[in-house]
Amino acid sequence: MRQKGGDYSVLCVSLKWLVDAQNSIVIIPALQYETPCLGGGTGRRAGFKIRFWKQSESSILSLGTILKILMTDSPTSFSYVDYPSAGLLRRFASMVYDALIVFALWFLIALVFLGITGAEHSSKDLQRTLFPLLLAGTFLFYYWFWSHGGQTLGMRAWRLQVVDGNLDGRPVNMAQSLSRFLMAILSLGCFGLGYFWLLISPSGDTWHDSLSNTRTLVLPKDINKKVVPAKRH
Repeated sequence: MRQKGGDYSVLCVSLKWLVDAQNSIVIIPALQYETPCLGGGTGRRAGFKIRFWKQSESSILSLGTILKILMTDSPTSFSYVDYPSAGLLRRFASMVYDALIVFALWFLIALVFLGITGAEHSSKDLQRTLFPLLLAGTFLFYYWFWSHGGQTLGMRAWRLQVVDGNLDGRPVNMAQSLSRFLMAILSLGCFGLGYFWLLISPSGDTWHDSLSNTRTLVLPKDINKKVVPAKRH
């Protein structure tokens, strides 16, 4: 490129702006540097252009605009503050859905266990061996879905999602999942008192929500469709 009265260098920075299925922004840079022409001319200057594409649209953005965009929070970091806490009926309905899957999982675990150890076992033997396996299998089922998308299949059907209590979109970790799982057993074991607690709780949380620093929220339909099952946040 030439300017009247002299030559100058041009740094072309191409950034391709893509929005993937998880609403993440992917920026792909491509640099091109044009060296100044030799001979003739004074007053050389250095400049650059930044070209931005967003899907099918294209435009030239200033450096200040680009820096402002890059310095803002990523679209993957969003808040759940505006979403309401799940009610009692939705929670129990999703539990019925998940119970069918858990029962099938128990059957598979028991089938493998009896196939390996033999069919004859006393009730005490089963309490010491099979029962811990069923409990561990149930926990792993819930832990996987809570930490990878925050939804079991039953929760997805009723638009529920388990999220970190800070409501900043972070996934539920192992410690939170374990405390939530154990406290949910206690909530049910006390004749469901831990679940009914949400009726008087100011935040609408159950015992296992509060004591594990998690929340169970109702998602809007459009947001629920965008949650990818079994995918970590």
